[in-house]
Amino acid sequence: MSSESELRASCLCGKNTFIFSISNSVLPFECSFCHCSPCRHISGNLLMQYATIPSPQADEIRSIIINSPNLIRYESSPNVFRSFCATCGCHMFWDSRNSPTVKDEVAITAGCMDKVEGFIEGKILKHIFLADTSDGGVLRHMTEQCLPQYAGWADDDGADFIVPDIPTKPNVSKIKGRCHCSAIQFDLLSSSTDVDPPLKSSWHINGRWHAVHCLCTSCRKATGVPLQSWAFVPATHLCFDSQSLMALRKYTSSPGIERAFCGCCGATVTFTDQRRPWLIDLSVGLLEGATPLAEEMLNWDPALLLGFVEDSVDHWWDSCMKGVHEGGMLDRVICDI
Repeated sequence: MSSESELRASCLCGKNTFIFSISNSVLPFECSFCHCSPCRHISGNLLMQYATIPSPQADEIRSIIINSPNLIRYESSPNVFRSFCATCGCHMFWDSRNSPTVKDEVAITAGCMDKVEGFIEGKILKHIFLADTSDGGVLRHMTEQCLPQYAGWADDDGADFIVPDIPTKPNVSKIKGRCHCSAIQFDLLSSSTDVDPPLKSSWHINGRWHAVHCLCTSCRKATGVPLQSWAFVPATHLCFDSQSLMALRKYTSSPGIERAFCGCCGATVTFTDQRRPWLIDLSVGLLEGATPLAEEMLNWDPALLLGFVEDSVDHWWDSCMKGVHEGGMLDRVICDI
């Protein structure tokens, strides 16, 4: 029996494809759900999930990351770097060295791994930085609430965060959004004004824009996150300034499909489809609402919470989320617009 396992990781465009030989003695990797504000604004998603690679292989992988010509390394805090694909925007690695705030580590995003079985399955330890959400954020949609829940770093804080009961939030007329480096900034307007062409009721519910979590392989490989949270909004209600538009990088992931991300920090921003050019999918993690789910502007329907469940890595993520329905449902709805 081999003493090593082959870890394969790749982005959506394939320009960053890595094969690492990992000693079985360090598997499975330790892995946490991070809900911090920087992770949300760097990825555009409601959480990030990194698997920590132990030494001594961490130093070898760090060298590969630093010398990869197709990765952009973004310094999100002093001596802490996030590495993402320069072409498609997929976040792939996190590394730190001599940082004043975190210990030296190298980690890989769960979403860019070709499989998680044997590498992180069963070793998801905790939710961290829930204090940044105030109300638990996407944890409120997850069945993994049984894991320890920390307000900050698990090393610094006791498992003391309790998801509170949150009253229904009143509708608002506008929410601002931004990526982590603030090169991308925008206003999302409410649905209180008329929309042209009229939206079908499935995207415009109770005066709020519909939002979902997508588990499809393309979104996972484009972001590095196992679930991508989208809000469906008309182009007329999403307002970017000219400088933000210049900072966007765009990648055509399939015919008629364009994904846009920040060229500086790598945050996923939008998804557009030529079959419905008037409707834009917007990354929810960029919004600066009262809470991460931005329920004063967005509607999260439990009956339509997940899409493309059959694509979830090793069918693991679908077991972590509430409201699981038949995979591919959202694809049929989108194509029917």
